[in-house]
Amino acid sequence: MGRKYAVREALTEALGACDLSREQVASELSRLTGEAISINHINNWTSPAKEGWRFPLEYVAAFAVVTQNQGIIDAALEGTGLAVIGEEEQAYVEFGRIMIEDKKRMKKKKALMQKLGV
Repeated sequence: MGRKYAVREALTEALGACDLSREQVASELSRLTGEAISINHINNWTSPAKEGWRFPLEYVAAFAVVTQNQGIIDAALEGTGLAVIGEEEQAYVEFGRIMIEDKKRMKKKKALMQKLGV
């Protein structure tokens, strides 16, 4: 499936799962982006009949925040090997890196101790 269709589907799914109405989403997007975004924009971005309408990349972060859904980001990145992770996942990644560094240091420390005969 092309990214264009995946993004449109992700927009539709996020809006369906969101507690806010499309009007409220449009209002919040306008507030966060500083651009005038109407419900008509949202309807055009999600309508399969509106092939020429595409969701602007610069609105993605605001949309994810407003809908509390990162599906649009995942849809855009699908197949690239890239992903966006949240703060908790970032902490796990950082913890894993520290653990690997510690393991490497312990290995080096052990080799030095053997070399020194300690």
